[in-house]
Amino acid sequence: MREEDVEFGRVVLEKGLLSQKDLDSVVSELLGPGGAELPAVLQKRGLLTEEQVKEVVDELRRLSRLRKAKEILQKLKGGTGVPPEVTKAMQQPGLHMGKYVRVEEIGKGSLGSVWKTWDCEEQKWKALKLLTSFRRGNVKEVLEDALSAGRVVHSGVVHCYETGMTEGSISIPFIVLDYVEGRNLENLRRAGLTAEKAAKILRDAARAIHDAHQAGVLHLDIKPRNILIDANGEVHVTDFGQAPPIGSVDIEATTLLPKAGEVRGTPGYLAPEQALGRKHDITVRTDVYGLGATLYFILTGKPPFEADTPLNCCLKTVHEEPPKPTELDPSIPGDLERIVFRAMAKDPVRRYEHPRQMVDDLDRVIEGKPIQSDDEMKFAQGLAALHAGRIEESITMFKDLIRQGAQAGADPSKRDGVLQRLDEGEAGLSLAIEQQRKNYDVRTQRGVLRLAKAIILSLDGKDPGEACKGSLDDFTKANALRPEHSTARLNSANILIFSARYARALGKSPLDLFQMALNELNEACRLDMTNVAALHNRGTVYFYVAREAKRAGADADDFYLRAIDDFTAALTLEPGNAYVLKDLGVIKVALAKLRLAQGKKVKDLYEQALDSLTRATRLNAGLYGAWFERGHAHFALKAFNHAIQDWERALELDPSRADAIRPLLEEARAWAVKRGTHPPQEL
Repeated sequence: MREEDVEFGRVVLEKGLLSQKDLDSVVSELLGPGGAELPAVLQKRGLLTEEQVKEVVDELRRLSRLRKAKEILQKLKGGTGVPPEVTKAMQQPGLHMGKYVRVEEIGKGSLGSVWKTWDCEEQKWKALKLLTSFRRGNVKEVLEDALSAGRVVHSGVVHCYETGMTEGSISIPFIVLDYVEGRNLENLRRAGLTAEKAAKILRDAARAIHDAHQAGVLHLDIKPRNILIDANGEVHVTDFGQAPPIGSVDIEATTLLPKAGEVRGTPGYLAPEQALGRKHDITVRTDVYGLGATLYFILTGKPPFEADTPLNCCLKTVHEEPPKPTELDPSIPGDLERIVFRAMAKDPVRRYEHPRQMVDDLDRVIEGKPIQSDDEMKFAQGLAALHAGRIEESITMFKDLIRQGAQAGADPSKRDGVLQRLDEGEAGLSLAIEQQRKNYDVRTQRGVLRLAKAIILSLDGKDPGEACKGSLDDFTKANALRPEHSTARLNSANILIFSARYARALGKSPLDLFQMALNELNEACRLDMTNVAALHNRGTVYFYVAREAKRAGADADDFYLRAIDDFTAALTLEPGNAYVLKDLGVIKVALAKLRLAQGKKVKDLYEQALDSLTRATRLNAGLYGAWFERGHAHFALKAFNHAIQDWERALELDPSRADAIRPLLEEARAWAVKRGTHPPQEL
């Protein structure tokens, strides 16, 4: 009989699961060569259930670990290689955890404590986190996420060795990590840091985070306490206990802010999309925000946002801008401040695309060189906007990118440079597709580049038809690979919206294309109601359809109201989205004009539109459409001087619209002169 079966039988008897007689009845099947194993026989005979067998096996494993730990400790007592503080801690059984001996508590936070711990097997120091205050329902997920960081091979990432639950009447989740002898960035900042040293520390941390992203792991809780500097000045990023694999984030968001405990990250350092629980927007750019917020702290000595409660801190993160670092300390280099605000943009699309870009700019500062230009950022941001499904925003970015200063026309050299970069990117992705035809990400990336090319061609007055067809083909095939992915549906809708707008500009009916886009957007919203871009774009399509209905003499009211509902839902999820605010104002101006023509009172609608458009201009002073429509709202409300200012600003932003704006300015100036003599139609 195997020794393992003897041990198994002993535990079965000790637990009272079987009598000695029952156990003896199966012994004959265990004897001799090729004999069966005791657990299998007992389960086959119906003497033990599968759950009982598992219970006994777990107990045997526990006893085995205890015996092993005792053997190790026995050998170590009086040994020469053990630090004296470990020998002292061994005398206290409560500090023993299997092969680990806790020696000193070195940190304490809201979730538990961190201990300097001796690994008796490996004869080395490790850090052990006891999550004494963690919500029980999330334990399995958090331990798995912590282990996922073990895939990251980088000297700047604190390695996770194992996770588990302590034994005893109360099980406590634990995580075992590399022990780093040194100080965290929060403590180091208090001792004083030069701007150059701050830049070097953040650069090294960003490199480590970038490598974690390359391994498919997000951090989502980057802050000064989670960046350690050892005695040699080396930087280490720790606490990947919040770290899920990229693409696995699943944060429910049915209200403006998630419930307490559902937010991953630390208030004051977490990104707006974390504070709002917008799972669709939690990407590598979320960690870029954390790096920017940490750089803000080490430059100023303060977190970007502080408040009396975590909720109020989250609200500040969403709605307010932090004080400029140079206002708190004029000696801070301007380029470092620009890096902070590029990384901390409330809109993820306007941040660095990934930590590597931030590293490059920090290297430039350290070397005394200028950081990358706004044009370089705009190209990446335009593509990022398309990846995020925000087609109108990307069109605006690409238009600004290829425009020649304040002139209306495109700069041929800029346009050709952008098209060349897009062609080179498309060629590389086409080679990748030949080898990976079923790769969703590669298909989607090529579709985005082709859509960007279509946008550039249309802005230059050229036919984007072939680029549109290629983009739609890529997105359709990507849809087939991930039919339950909201972003795939959104991408298909975007190329259909762009094609419909182009058809309309050529005098063709866009309705069939708009209906196809609506079908895709309805599905995208069904799959993910937190997808702000899907809600925004669906509202935009309803607006276009309303305009077509109005042009045909049909009732457009219902389409306007549907658009308003979608824009309002999008703003609930992302209150600071200037483009959605602008479109909400635009559609309320249009609805007010429609109802005014029907003889209805519309002053409230114009005032609501004015509020949305004003908020949009405060968030993004370069939004031509917001200034133009705000001029209409001011004019309707008889604020003629304000209307003049708005239309002058719109003309400054886009001189190509002079033929449309100048007659409006002339009319507003005339009314301003004779105001009160012949007022416009009563609202």
